[in-house]
Amino acid sequence: PSWALRYSLILNEANGGGRPERQFRFGPSQNYIFYNDDLNTKWEYGYQSLGLVYTAVRSCSSTLKVYADWLHSDDKISVNCSFCGNRNYIFSVGGDSAIVGLELDRCLQSNWRGGTFSLNTKAGFIFLDDVEGWDIKLGMRYSIPLGCGRGGFLGGGYRYFDYKKSTSAYLWKHALEGGYLEMGFVF
Repeated sequence: PSWALRYSLILNEANGGGRPERQFRFGPSQNYIFYNDDLNTKWEYGYQSLGLVYTAVRSCSSTLKVYADWLHSDDKISVNCSFCGNRNYIFSVGGDSAIVGLELDRCLQSNWRGGTFSLNTKAGFIFLDDVEGWDIKLGMRYSIPLGCGRGGFLGGGYRYFDYKKSTSAYLWKHALEGGYLEMGFVF
C-alpha cells in the first residue's frame, strides 16, 4: 500500500550518584542540595511517535517514503539525598511536537522464499512547541514474509537523536546516539 500508520517507542534510563563539590538548588521548588552529601540520581526518558507514512517512489529494488509524525517526549530527573531526610526531588519536562522526514529502503539481497536483506536509512527534522532537533538512522533490515500480505522484520544499526526544548526558565538539550535493534510486524 502507498499509505501506512506507524507507532514507535524509545525508553531510556540512566542511574548515577556521588557527592557534589558545592551546594546547589534543584527541582521546581528550588530545594537545596548540600555540599558533600550522598546523592543518588536517575534520568528517565521516553519518546513516542505516531504518524503517517507515504511511499512516494517505488521501484523493484528501493522505496522512498515521506513521513509526518506527532512526537511526545518525557524527561524526568530524580535526585535523592540522604542528608535531606531521604527526600526525592523530581524535575520533569514533557512536550508534544512534530517530525517530518524521508526514509529510504534499498534491497541488497533477496532469497527464494521472499526474505530480503536491505539498507534502511531515515532522516527527520523535529519542530513545534519550542522544540528543534534531528532524528537520523542508518541501518540494515531483514524482512520476512508471513503470508496473506503480512510480514515481519528485524533490524539494527546506528541512530543519532538530537533534541532541544526551550522553556521560560530552562534549556533542555540532549542527544542520544549509538547502536539500536528493532523489530516489527506489518499487517
